[in-house]
Amino acid sequence: MHNPAPDMDPAAEAAFEDARIVLAVVREWELMSEEGQITRQIDAALWLSRSDDDRRHHLRQLLLPKLSKRPGAPRKTARDQAIVDLIAYIQHRHEINPTRNRETRDRWSGCAIVSQVLPALGVDLKEVGVAEVWRQMGHQAKPDQWIPLLLGNRQTGVRE
Repeated sequence: MHNPAPDMDPAAEAAFEDARIVLAVVREWELMSEEGQITRQIDAALWLSRSDDDRRHHLRQLLLPKLSKRPGAPRKTARDQAIVDLIAYIQHRHEINPTRNRETRDRWSGCAIVSQVLPALGVDLKEVGVAEVWRQMGHQAKPDQWIPLLLGNRQTGVRE
């Protein structure tokens, strides 16, 4: 993979920092026990709720997929969703394109930034793989749903 020049523009540096923070939390989540994940999701659903109907809706959205879980190899759906959310966030917040074409190999893209941060977290996914995740799931990106909240909490020192 060809990386752009080491002298990065401020937008790329900020995008790298955001990617490191978000992907470290995602990795921490993946290593957490299933019980711990469910507990955190329930806490988040209750925190987001404004009424009993809203609370029931959030809990139903959380628990129904768990009840219909199929046996087999674990899917990386949560990780992939976090990747596309992060790439979309980088695009909107830092104005960096999600992917790069052959003519712009000397510029950073969201996929390139994410692929550079992943190995430090023990995830072996090259830029081509990140771009494929983006191609398949980019239309499902929800960058404003949880990333700004997470980055705001981390920047102010508040733990979830």
